[in-house]
Order: sequence, then C-alpha cells, then structure tokens
Amino acid sequence: MWSVALLFRSDLEQLRSAVTDARSKKSTQKNQALLPAEDELSKLSYSLSLAISEVSHILRCSLIGT
Repeated sequence: MWSVALLFRSDLEQLRSAVTDARSKKSTQKNQALLPAEDELSKLSYSLSLAISEVSHILRCSLIGT
C-alpha cells in the first residue's frame, strides 16, 4: 500500500513540475488549462495525504488493540 502511495505522490509531483514548466514557457504560459490543472493537482495531493493519514491511524489503532 505504501509503495503505491509513494508512486502516486511521485506522479503528482512530476505533473506539478510539468505544469510549473508550462507556466514558465512563453509559448504555453497563457494556456487556460494550467490553472484548473494546478487546482486539481492540489486537491489530489491533499486527498492522498488524508488517505495516508487515515490508513496510518487505522493501522496504529489495530496494533494497539492487539
């Protein structure tokens, strides 16, 4: 599970980097799709962090309960 989360986090960071690069290039910096893409990447990153926290909490609770 953790390796999948790390891979997903890495993919999100690569996408964020690509959007940042696109915003810095004169030919693509005015692309209207960049802002919604940045917003969606932020939402996905936040959701992933929440999911990781929830799973961690569940695992800790299950260890304490045993």
